[in-house]
Amino acid sequence: MKKYLSFLRFLLSESFRQPGYIIPTLIFPAMFFLFFGVPEAKDLKLSKILVASFSAFALIGVMFFQFLISSSQERSSSWNFYLRTLPTSKWVVFWSRASVSLFLAILSVGLVFLVAFWATPFEISLNGFVVFMALLLVGAIPFGLLGYVVGLWVNPKGAPALGNLLYLGGAYMGGLWYPPQLLPKAIGDISVYLPTRAYGEILWSVMLSRVVEHRYIYSLVTCSVVVMLLITFSHLYSERKWSLRP
Repeated sequence: MKKYLSFLRFLLSESFRQPGYIIPTLIFPAMFFLFFGVPEAKDLKLSKILVASFSAFALIGVMFFQFLISSSQERSSSWNFYLRTLPTSKWVVFWSRASVSLFLAILSVGLVFLVAFWATPFEISLNGFVVFMALLLVGAIPFGLLGYVVGLWVNPKGAPALGNLLYLGGAYMGGLWYPPQLLPKAIGDISVYLPTRAYGEILWSVMLSRVVEHRYIYSLVTCSVVVMLLITFSHLYSERKWSLRP
């Protein structure tokens, strides 16, 4: 626990010492919601759907990019090699990184809620907010893991470009920007198989007090398991490669 807290403190300090990165990361989803979501939030139902969508957009973005950029850059840095020499498990580093990502993601979602309360008819009960936030955080796990595994294999220079392609493309095709019913038919046919669509469907159902369809939960669980297997394989491959170094 002491190692975890020490590394957590280091990562938080590192993050907030990069305002050029941290500020745009936190405010971009709220600005996107203000420009494109608020004009469409004409009543309570629409505002709830849009808040759920852009909260998902915010959380996915922070979780995905925090893991993607950190894992891709640290993999080839001297800092990563130094960490390997310390008596610290790689899982301590992993969960410290996850905790920081989660903290920043919550801040980003909080800004979306502030804009919603200020500029739309949005309202939510305390119980509904707690349930929504719980599912929002749990449902974001596969996206953070996906960013991590992509970062383990992608060149650091190409990571941001690929990350934006996956992030923005996944958000659009998953119906987080526009209702799935308004997507072009070809994209709509693909959308039902995407984890972003499953994530959105769960959050929309919770926000509107509807029953969540089990298939969407199974979809995210399956995605998480597959990505965890890929991470395990990646670490085993990395350890074997490290052990063969002269």
